[in-house]
Amino acid sequence: MFNRFNQGLLVAFVLQLLLVAVVQGNVLWNDDGIDTEPLLAFEREQVTEVRIDDHSGDTERSLTLVRQDDRWWLERNGQRYPASSATVDTVLGPLAEAQLTWPVADSGTAAERFETADDNYQRRLALVTDGGDKQHLYFGTSPGYRQVHVRRGDQADVHSIQLNAVDLNAKADAWLDRGLLQVDLEPVTEVALGERSVQRREDGWRLADDADANLDQGAWKDWLRKWSTLTVSGWVDEELETQLADAEPALTVEFGGAEPMQVALYHQDGTYAIQRSDVPGYFRVANGVAQGLVDVDGLWVAVGKDEASITE
Repeated sequence: MFNRFNQGLLVAFVLQLLLVAVVQGNVLWNDDGIDTEPLLAFEREQVTEVRIDDHSGDTERSLTLVRQDDRWWLERNGQRYPASSATVDTVLGPLAEAQLTWPVADSGTAAERFETADDNYQRRLALVTDGGDKQHLYFGTSPGYRQVHVRRGDQADVHSIQLNAVDLNAKADAWLDRGLLQVDLEPVTEVALGERSVQRREDGWRLADDADANLDQGAWKDWLRKWSTLTVSGWVDEELETQLADAEPALTVEFGGAEPMQVALYHQDGTYAIQRSDVPGYFRVANGVAQGLVDVDGLWVAVGKDEASITE
């Protein structure tokens, strides 16, 4: 038989088991398993601005992305440029899906150690909603492949989530829509290259008032296609931009029509760069792509050549 002391121990043990069951059932576990908390304080669709402060390298960088008119824009030197939606998705997607469970640490000294402190971090994201709400996320060291330590600005807990920290860089080139200089050919009715002008007529593209040559239709269509699919590599550096301001372009093209524009291609110190009249700045272009645009001699066929080579 149990004496009163043993009975007391048994009751205490049972109460402990009940307490553990209650805690695990109501706090740590839910229908889906371990209780979690979303990393983001609001829905992804509410985010209208993202600011990245990158302290991970030798040079500190900052970058701001803004969502307007259902697309993302990149701010650089007081101008806005279209940002790559796919690149934005690679960051906002994992952040919106991230669920926080057990923290790896929960003290100020730990935040310093994992480089997620307010004044000691590798990268900081400021997310702003359309209603003006703001959330700061501090990203630090990496515990493993495609993992990073993160701390919400309103908490002391440091967590580990699945995310490639490299995707959080603040280099403008990484976020730029590489197709921003692609030419929409639909409204184009005339293309001028130096002294020659090519016009869109009912029967197709034709040289205007030029008796010494005909247009190679196949080569011309291929050349136009290169403009409509053009991609850039990013902005030129400041030194090259200064040189290009006084340089003569290797090719100047004027696209006429409802949305006229002028495009200039430069070749400076082994690098090709492009500038468009309606988009500020100079952009790098791959040598192979630029050479296919600059070489226009193959667009013309001397009068008297086999007509089969110049017809559509």
